[in-house]
Amino acid sequence: LRRRSSKMRFSKMLLVLGASQALVVVPLGRHHHRTAPLMATYQVTLQMPDGETATIPCADDEFILDAAEEAGFELPSSCRSGSCTSCQGRVLAGSVSMDEQDTLEEDDIKAGYVCTCISYPESDVTIKTHQMDNFEAGIRVFDDLIVNGAPALAAAAAAVPEPLPVPPPPVVAEVPPPPPPPVVAEVAPVVAEVAPVVAEVA
Repeated sequence: LRRRSSKMRFSKMLLVLGASQALVVVPLGRHHHRTAPLMATYQVTLQMPDGETATIPCADDEFILDAAEEAGFELPSSCRSGSCTSCQGRVLAGSVSMDEQDTLEEDDIKAGYVCTCISYPESDVTIKTHQMDNFEAGIRVFDDLIVNGAPALAAAAAAVPEPLPVPPPPVVAEVPPPPPPPVVAEVAPVVAEVAPVVAEVA
């Protein structure tokens, strides 16, 4: 019995070869952190539906939802495993990585949707929270992405074809005006005046 229980405990462990080449044993629980022992901490800005904005620290091995709750913010959640839509957020700037989930398709991820319960920050990131309704309504095009600190059209969310260029108007060759009519010199008729010759008869 002791040997069997030991194997069961070991099956709930994950062996990870860390950066220091040391073998690290990480227990897997329902609410776990990333297994790789990374050290970075990023700033996560949360945009709430009431217009409130909060920036919290979040380690790169910590779920964003967990970090928000530790900072005192109650975000919607349910399964905490990426299997429902309750915790849906949308990335406006920065990048995140997610554990394996069953909710998002490729088009959803391109639109910026993330499951905050299983998402880790990979950089400073801005996330709009409470996006379950938009997600379930099938909305995939937005105009509130942030690029270099300014809003930008979510071109990556939907491939909108560029309008075809308008062809230039046809070039019409200029036809020179017709030449003026020839000038005809007016010649006055010359009438020879002939004086009558009267023969004098002696």
